[in-house]
Amino acid sequence: MKRQIAPAVQQLGGKHPVSALTEYCIKHRLGPPEFTLASESGPDHKKTFIFKVKVNGQEYQPVERSVNKKHAKAQAALICLQHLGIVAKGFTSGESTYLHSVESSGSQ
Repeated sequence: MKRQIAPAVQQLGGKHPVSALTEYCIKHRLGPPEFTLASESGPDHKKTFIFKVKVNGQEYQPVERSVNKKHAKAQAALICLQHLGIVAKGFTSGESTYLHSVESSGSQ
């Protein structure tokens, strides 16, 4: 799964997707991205995770599960960066890897 993020890191000038997203949000005065653990499953010795990230009232969540929380956060950030047009789509394992943004409930 790490190989999916590596090309995006190159496209981001060596920055990790979470760092790049945070910098983008600060630069555009959107407030910090809010990462939330959306799903955790599996036995204790083999857990998988999905994080979602909320930016400017929109939530972005990958479909693909990750084997650790750091990678799961990076996947969520990468999906958001793709939808914002910062990173070209296609750095994940396929179209089914990401969902379109979903309207978050509640007011901002």
